[in-house]
Amino acid sequence: MKKLIDILSWDSDFLGVKVAKTNITDGIVENINEIMSFISENEVSLIYHFQDPLNKKDIFSLNDHGFLITDEKVILKKKIEKKHEIRSVNHSITEFSKDTDNINELYEINKLVSEISRYAYDARINPDKTKELYRLWIYNGINNGFCDRTFIYKIKDKIVGFIMMKFKGKDANISLIGVDIQYRRMHIGSDLIDYVVEYLRDYDFENLYVDTQFRNVKGLNLYLSKKFVIDSTILVYHKWM
Repeated sequence: MKKLIDILSWDSDFLGVKVAKTNITDGIVENINEIMSFISENEVSLIYHFQDPLNKKDIFSLNDHGFLITDEKVILKKKIEKKHEIRSVNHSITEFSKDTDNINELYEINKLVSEISRYAYDARINPDKTKELYRLWIYNGINNGFCDRTFIYKIKDKIVGFIMMKFKGKDANISLIGVDIQYRRMHIGSDLIDYVVEYLRDYDFENLYVDTQFRNVKGLNLYLSKKFVIDSTILVYHKWM
């Protein structure tokens, strides 16, 4: 039987306080007392909870117990069609190389990505910590196998956009995507997604997933224009003790 709540060791070490996450998205009303007891007994300081937005009783209960919404996550899905049409090759996009490419250029682009994350909307978390978290996301993706592929878009040898991918079976997930603010409105994000779709098609993947914040209107419109559909939504809560 799955536990109702777990301590998150990595998050606890990173934030310097004990962090836990519930393992249910529905039925919080029936389990809230057990969850609150666990929090008290284990001296948890911060709790994450992911909630089905359609369960009004759960949402009322979460509000009554001081949980605050930090994000509304939108999960989008695109089916990889098996068409093999003639296509042009975008020579501006290549796979990131640890030997020849500069990871610091990814860090700079990613600072802007971190500003719309749920951590940035939690007033108790230092903004510098949020930027550091996303920096580590990039570092671990490149160096520690947290991502399977990272593709970059270059203009005059400068990285101006990137997309990080994670694979599981026949499904692929966009872990991170970002474009340098000075190069926006040049269809770089769109080109990166097109490139990834062709890559996935060549390797017989079936689905491409991405999740983003509901407040990320530009990102949502980009994905929808690329024939993604909204697969589900989830409310993300934080509670500080």
